[in-house]
Amino acid sequence: MQFRILIVGASGTVGRAIDAELGDRHHIIRASRSGDVTLDITDTASIERALDTVGELDAVVSAVR
Repeated sequence: MQFRILIVGASGTVGRAIDAELGDRHHIIRASRSGDVTLDITDTASIERALDTVGELDAVVSAVR
């Protein structure tokens, strides 16, 4: 079964490692200031827009420091 997983902080060291581990088995959506989905975790409106954009998810992984 393939899950839709949003990785927040996907461009960082930990986010890239998570992506590498899960990417072969699941549909990964990368969220960061410059990822598949633009997201700024300090801005509530940015988070809401990102979640509206990606639609239904099975999991959210935070790799933000």
